[in-house]
Amino acid sequence: VMKTPDYLQTRFRRNKSRKGGPLAATPDTTDDSVHQDEFVGWVKNAFPEAPIFFSLDNEPDLWSSTHPRVHPMPPTYDEVVARNIEYATAVKDVWPTAGVLGFVSYGYQGYVSLQNAPDAAGKGLFLEHYLGKMKQAEATAGKRLVDYVDLHWYPEARGGATRIVFETNDEEAVVEARLQAPRSLWDKEYTESSWIAQARGGPIALLPWVRDIVARTYPGTKIAVTEWNYGGANHISGAIATADVLGIFGREGVEMAAIWALAGAEPYTQAGLKAYTNYDGRGGHFGDVGVPATTSDKVTASVYASLSSEDPNRVVLVVINKAKDGKQAALRIAHPKAFTRADVFAITTAGPTLTAAAALTPVGQNAFSYAMPGRSVSVLRLE
Repeated sequence: VMKTPDYLQTRFRRNKSRKGGPLAATPDTTDDSVHQDEFVGWVKNAFPEAPIFFSLDNEPDLWSSTHPRVHPMPPTYDEVVARNIEYATAVKDVWPTAGVLGFVSYGYQGYVSLQNAPDAAGKGLFLEHYLGKMKQAEATAGKRLVDYVDLHWYPEARGGATRIVFETNDEEAVVEARLQAPRSLWDKEYTESSWIAQARGGPIALLPWVRDIVARTYPGTKIAVTEWNYGGANHISGAIATADVLGIFGREGVEMAAIWALAGAEPYTQAGLKAYTNYDGRGGHFGDVGVPATTSDKVTASVYASLSSEDPNRVVLVVINKAKDGKQAALRIAHPKAFTRADVFAITTAGPTLTAAAALTPVGQNAFSYAMPGRSVSVLRLE
């Protein structure tokens, strides 16, 4: 498509952090600018009680390839840092309690070098550089400007030659790679097949790595993963990976996460989410207080446990069997209350729906035996 020399002026409005005058409820559509502080003011007035978060753009590391008409050159370390400080300050000046997320990276090479930014040499990992600059900005402004470091994560793990995220088949190598890929978020003993693992020379252990960077450069910054997906939208492995990742996020300190659909309808992915949000079809959900849960076989099984802050006797478990065959799981619960029943809801290879199964009765004091179906996600609600 041919473009005229003045297409930026005729087709776009200038994006500005501040209006420099009174903020209006209705923007002036006749001027040449969009003022983000005015937008923040509108949101504040429209939704004063809602928990609102402002994202400082999206995937700047890819701007020159995804938005070449408005940003043809690769962004630099200095540019992204300066833009984040400018716009975060504008947000906080209008709405001090609103949450701000930055720098909203697309993926691993963005974390490392802002996708090989022109000024990366001598400045170290961009994630460290960015957080260090945000700490300095807080000291200058007298207040925190960026609350969350926001990272997108679409795993590069492969089964054979096929990346697990964008598969269109259920070949066993792809399925098995997807089932194990969540371990790269935390397991320092697991090395996936991917260019990222090759670049790191071994395990990725992403979240401990990010937590360490935050602790060293800007303590108190929360971690968000606002785009993620492990593929398998129409396969049981998609439900297993989704449920596994959500449990890992909760356990490993991710404060905010949002899945990004890649294949339109994603029934198994949605089922994996419902294991935590609506496992019984009546609003039954995982608790808001995580408690330690361990398995003797991290390769083929995962377990996550929760209590409710409103009722510490409300215990919900998510147990996962990644093996093809069924497994007999011996469950032991350390809790002052004696539980006499466990209601079971499971996602299996039979279909992407959480289905009620036979309830369990204890085989000892707070001990249950559960025959986990092969490749399944089960929710156990203790009564």
